Amino acid sequence: MKKRLLSILLVLLMALTLLPLGALADENSKCGESLTWELTAGILTIKGTGDMYDYSSADPAPWSEYNDIIASITISDGVTSIGDNAFHSCCAESIDLQCTSLVSIGKNAFSRCTMLTSIFIPESVQSIGSEAFSLCEGLSMVELPPTLTKIPDGLFKVSSKFGGENFPH
Repeated sequence: MKKRLLSILLVLLMALTLLPLGALADENSKCGESLTWELTAGILTIKGTGDMYDYSSADPAPWSEYNDIIASITISDGVTSIGDNAFHSCCAESIDLQCTSLVSIGKNAFSRCTMLTSIFIPESVQSIGSEAFSLCEGLSMVELPPTLTKIPDGLFKVSSKFGGENFPH
């Protein structure tokens, strides 16, 4: 009887020690109050509803440690903003922003994405932060929505294919 009770107690203790790890794993996949991220086969997917958190060099995006293996980024419908510095220095070659809910793109959001060659910004986007696509050396084609009324400072700063601040109309 004592062995059985001890075994049950040991199993319960082991189960309790695992609980915080499960909660931590869920917390690490958050990138907004109601947004999560997932990286599968080089495709980074942001899904859920609402705004993405803002990031910085002191507090980088949780997927930044995988920047070298991210080949593509997909922003699912329901996401309303891309946070500051969200994909800074990411090696993605393509970004799928074909969502109708996206309203804003934060400053430096795609800065230093040197493998990125083209981007289509959906008509739902009303604001883009400064230097959002700065230092994207491979960027040669950008389609901005006609609804965007203000082009922020340094949007394509030192994007060599554009010759600095120039971009296709």
